[in-house]
Amino acid sequence: NVWVVEGSEPVQWYGHPYTIRMVVIRLIDHPNEDKPCAWIWSPIPITDALAQEVETKAGPVKYICSPNKIHHIFLKEWSDKFPDAIVYASP
Repeated sequence: NVWVVEGSEPVQWYGHPYTIRMVVIRLIDHPNEDKPCAWIWSPIPITDALAQEVETKAGPVKYICSPNKIHHIFLKEWSDKFPDAIVYASP
């Protein structure tokens, strides 16, 4: 119920290339219900195929987390695609 998705191309951050990857975790949102949802850690560029894969494997995206500044780059893409998701980000 946890998997890593590799980004297809590195991103430039302060002039240095960084490979990118995100983690998807399939959660049961409430202990009394058997309804899975997806928790996204450090989102990579979103595509329709990737969004469909996440929803198929883990359920609707309910949480998106950007743990620090370099991981925020694709946060808006994911929050636009999943407007009901709760977004957590560092200042």
